[in-house]
Amino acid sequence: MAAAQGETGNFCVRDYQPGAVCTANDVRIEALTVVSVVEDCVSGTLGETEVVFQTLVSSAGSPDRYDIGLFLARDGDSCFHDYLEPPLTTTSTYGDVNMDMINDIVDDPWWDGDGDTCGDIESNTQLFKTLPPLRFACIDTNGDGSADVSVCTSWDNNTGTACNAIGEVFPGTNSKCSCSGVELGIAPENLGTVHLSNVQVTDNLTATFPAPVTFAIQAGPAATGTLTANGAFRPPSWSSSSLRRESRPCRSGRSPSSACS
Repeated sequence: MAAAQGETGNFCVRDYQPGAVCTANDVRIEALTVVSVVEDCVSGTLGETEVVFQTLVSSAGSPDRYDIGLFLARDGDSCFHDYLEPPLTTTSTYGDVNMDMINDIVDDPWWDGDGDTCGDIESNTQLFKTLPPLRFACIDTNGDGSADVSVCTSWDNNTGTACNAIGEVFPGTNSKCSCSGVELGIAPENLGTVHLSNVQVTDNLTATFPAPVTFAIQAGPAATGTLTANGAFRPPSWSSSSLRRESRPCRSGRSPSSACS
């Protein structure tokens, strides 16, 4: 089995492909399974968790795709970027570890379909890759009681592009990537009661407090604007349903806690 690979920092999708919109869906991260929790959201650094994941990547319903890249948003400023590193093989041995009637590979050797050293994925198959311990912000974006993470995959449609290092693994075009939100099943931290006084609120508080938040506001005589007491909020771009994976294409501009940027 290969040693853990990957890079952490300014290695999100748009750090490689600035115009990426990630509207395709050929290769997808369908789930992140927690192998072990090194540090949960409440016992260590406030607002962070350190976890070992096994990621499920699928090409079900798609043709062969090459030079597969994985992007996981760690916080609002950085991503973990990984790929299917050697060992590779041109004659993959498949199983069906999750018994869903789709051929899969677990933790290499990955399929080599184009003769370079970046792993590929065959049509209508899945792969499971165990990632190294990673730190993430404990963000519950859709307010369902589970921290979630923004993830993206990238690929190339062609066999003619040489890829021999992780820095060469990124979307072949602006659309050749897929992004989504994946539930971690880890409870975010409870910040308790936060008392604010003599505060001028000039923007919504979603940039300050993770969802869900309940506000109990006492407005003095000098207060202006509209205040809503005991109002739980959720960012409008997320549904309230609890999903393993929720598709979310890259949008224009920088998006906090997104693997796009």
